[in-house]
Amino acid sequence: MLLTAASRSGILLSFPLSQEAIFRVVAAVLHIGNIDFAKGKEVDSSVPKDDQSKFHLKTTAELLMYNI
Repeated sequence: MLLTAASRSGILLSFPLSQEAIFRVVAAVLHIGNIDFAKGKEVDSSVPKDDQSKFHLKTTAELLMYNI
């Protein structure tokens, strides 16, 4: 179902994105929802709350091809 919807949306909107790119973004957004933050040492800073949040943050970065 998701594959069909992603394929159709790419065709209808003429996005030059591959299906893999679309799935990477969707997966990254889902992982972002699992990240909890705790107050950091600086005034307006935050840090991942626990190891599970660090995992999801790292996975999100990898999916979006961003180096942390």
